[in-house]
Amino acid sequence: MNIHIGTSGFDYDDWSGVLYGPDTKRKDRLKIYAQNFSTLELNYTYYSMPDERNIAAMIEVTEGNLSFSVKANKVLTHTPGNIEENAVLFKKALHCLSEKRLLSAVLFQFPYSFHYTPENRKHLSTLLNIFGELPCCVEFRNDEWSGQSVISGLRKRGVALCSTDMPDLPGLSPGFDLQTADFGYLRLHGRNRDSWWSGDNVTRYDYNYTDREIESVAVRVSNLALKNDNVFVFFNNHRKGNAVKNAFKLQERLKSVQP
Repeated sequence: MNIHIGTSGFDYDDWSGVLYGPDTKRKDRLKIYAQNFSTLELNYTYYSMPDERNIAAMIEVTEGNLSFSVKANKVLTHTPGNIEENAVLFKKALHCLSEKRLLSAVLFQFPYSFHYTPENRKHLSTLLNIFGELPCCVEFRNDEWSGQSVISGLRKRGVALCSTDMPDLPGLSPGFDLQTADFGYLRLHGRNRDSWWSGDNVTRYDYNYTDREIESVAVRVSNLALKNDNVFVFFNNHRKGNAVKNAFKLQERLKSVQP
């Protein structure tokens, strides 16, 4: 089973004492991360447009031993209107990852406010056409995108439908574990019901999975691995280093069942 486990982001001050030593310099964090995990989901690329030189430097630091999933910039997923120019710019920055076969996926994470409308369907189609030759994964937060026509469309394009773990709240997309591409992709956001709608990008993901919950995640991952050539698993519950703690637990749990 080709299962790759990592976290969403790595550059967090509150990971000191969990993954990084108290005296670890910020510039050394990525190298330490790569010594513990095989894949990383870059999320700074959502907030600022990536630059190929910066990504090339990350490849050099990790000596080609770390694969990267890259979260699409917010101008592509959270801003309506003309996206072609920004999409081409974003895609260009990923060239070195694609060339070295270190690009796990381009992740398009759409907000809850991204409804199933003709305009948004066209928006999504435009993005996927531009990025068509790269491995792509789409995460919907709104359950309006849960219909069979969406699933069939992604499968026809070979685009992964992101499996998710989120609070069980009305309106949120269910955590489908469906095969629509040759790789599976699971994002674990935590199950913080109380702060999901009212929290920010820190408190919303303030959650620590229990051992029993990690067990259920391991079952999901193993099932995904039966359907896909590769499965990428990212913990996004980054607060207090919980993502690291939970990723380590899942690694150990899966080691115990792999031949």
